[in-house]
Formats: sequence, C-alpha cells, structure tokens
Amino acid sequence: MSRRHATLVAALSLTAAFVLGAALAQRGMMGGAPGATGSNGYGMGGGTMGASGGYGTGGYGTMGGGASQGQTMTWTAAQHAIQNSAAGATVNTADNSLTFNDTRIHMNVIAVQPDNPDTTFEVGGLVDPTLHIPRGATVTMTLVNMDYGQDMPHGLVLTREAPPYPYMGTGMMGGGNGIPPLAARSTDDLQSATYASGTLQFQATTPGTYYYVCQVPGHAQDGMYGKIIVE
Repeated sequence: MSRRHATLVAALSLTAAFVLGAALAQRGMMGGAPGATGSNGYGMGGGTMGASGGYGTGGYGTMGGGASQGQTMTWTAAQHAIQNSAAGATVNTADNSLTFNDTRIHMNVIAVQPDNPDTTFEVGGLVDPTLHIPRGATVTMTLVNMDYGQDMPHGLVLTREAPPYPYMGTGMMGGGNGIPPLAARSTDDLQSATYASGTLQFQATTPGTYYYVCQVPGHAQDGMYGKIIVE
C-alpha cells in the first residue's frame, strides 16, 4: 500500500483519536486561556509553552479524514509569504537555524515549498529549521500549504515530544494546539493555483525545547518536523 493511500485509509479511523487529542491538549504546552482564532476558522487555544504535551493524530480532519481549506491566497500572495517568512530573524545556514529577538514574532511556515523535498517545512529559505525564540515572546505562525496531490494535506502542531515519531503518532496533541491539516493547492499549475493557510498564536513563556510537527499520519515519521528552542 502506498504512503498516500495509507494516509487516507488511516484517517478514517481517527474520530476516537480526535477526542484523545483534545483531551491531551488540556495538559499540553498550550494552555487553556483565551487566545486567538486562526484565520482558517479553527478556534485556537491561547496560552503558553509550558508542561510537556503528547504527540498524536487528534487534530487530523473529521470523520472521513477531510482537510481544512482555511483561508486561501494567490500565487503572488504565496510568494510574498515566502519572501517574508522570517522577517527580523538571523539566518544561520551552517546549523540550519533562525534566531528571533523580537517580543512579537510573525513567521510564515511553508509546507512543501516548490522545488523543495516532499514532507518538509520551509522557513526563511531553510528546510525544517531550528527556531530560536526569546522567552516571553508572542509568536504567530502562519502555515501555507503549497504541496499538490489528492492526499497531501499538511498541518502543524506543537509538542515537547522529540523524534522519532511513529506513523500514527498515538499521543499527538490536537485541539487548540495547532493548525489542522490544510488542503493541498487547488491545481498543479503554480501560478493559477490557490493555497490554503491557517494561523496559530502562542506565548513562549517557558524555556525549553519543543517541536513543530505535521500531524497527518506518516508525515512526521518521514521527517516533517522542526525544533523550537525557547531561551
């Protein structure tokens, strides 16, 4: 069975996992205080990076495994998002990292930027970079899915659990701790396509190491994750 077909089949059994993921979110790194609502219409839990949370598939789709369309942007807007994906950050290509120093940070995370490998995140021209964030910063992450294919949704959740990750990610945080999987771009042609996007906001109050991870089954296992260091 191909990975893409297996992804679709696995999604059909995730209703129970959604409930588990939502429960895990209550004790995860994102607290339950009121927070922002993502631009994809998905209610984001506010709160802080704090206690260790689990990693799992809870946020993936609905019964039947659908992906969220969220808001959409044009090719021109997507190019602007790429060019401004890490405004104000210091880029270190030697260790594949970005260092942010502001107290209010807005970064654009691109899922499978054109001409980059499959199942990757791109920020500031780097693939799956380590993100250094100062303690106390308010961070807004906008995810743009530029991948193409019937079974190529991509989302983003935050967790303290380090890789390697299992195919099904049985403990992943769902609920308000991330951006639910966004649909792939509307057509194969890059310039005429529309691109789904969603937004997550959190406050980095607790120093430590965290990870941003795609919660679609198999994607984190294939390497679609990066590290966040709050310092």
